[in-house]
Amino acid sequence: MSEGRTRRRHDRRTVDVGVRVMTIDPEVDPLTGGRYFRESEETCATLSPGGAFIRTRDPLTPGHRILLEIHVPGEGDPIEATGRIAWVKPELEKRGPTAAPRTGAGVEFTDTDPSIRGAIARYLDQAAPRARSLASRNTPRATRSTAPQRSPHASK
Repeated sequence: MSEGRTRRRHDRRTVDVGVRVMTIDPEVDPLTGGRYFRESEETCATLSPGGAFIRTRDPLTPGHRILLEIHVPGEGDPIEATGRIAWVKPELEKRGPTAAPRTGAGVEFTDTDPSIRGAIARYLDQAAPRARSLASRNTPRATRSTAPQRSPHASK
C-alpha cells in the first residue's frame, strides 16, 4: 500500500444498487449567486458499513454533507445514511464501448447510529454475499513460472 493512503476500516463490496443523493447544505449557483439544494438518482457501485462510491456524471465537491437513500433489493424502505463527500473522481474512464463511466464520488458515512451501519453490514452479508470484495482483487495471486521446466525423463 502506498505511503500516502490510509487503510480502510471496512471491507468494500462491489454492488449495483440505486441511491438517491440529496445535499444537506445549499450550493451556490456560480452564475446567479442563488442558493439551491440538489437531489438526484444515482448508482452505488461499491458499499461498506463505512462508506460508498457513487457513480455520477455530476459529482459534488469534497466536503459537502449529503443524505443518501440506498435502495437495497428485497427491502421495503431504503437505508438512510448521512455522509460527506470525501473525494471525487472527475475523469470519464471507459474500459470498452459499452462500459459505464467511472466518474463519481467517494462518500464517508458520518452516522453515529450503529443501526445504520448494521443495516448495511446485514445487506452485504445476506443479500450480496456473491458481491466481490475489493480487498480480494488486491490480493496477489499465485503465478506460474514461465521458465522452461526440465523433464524428469531428460538425460543428465
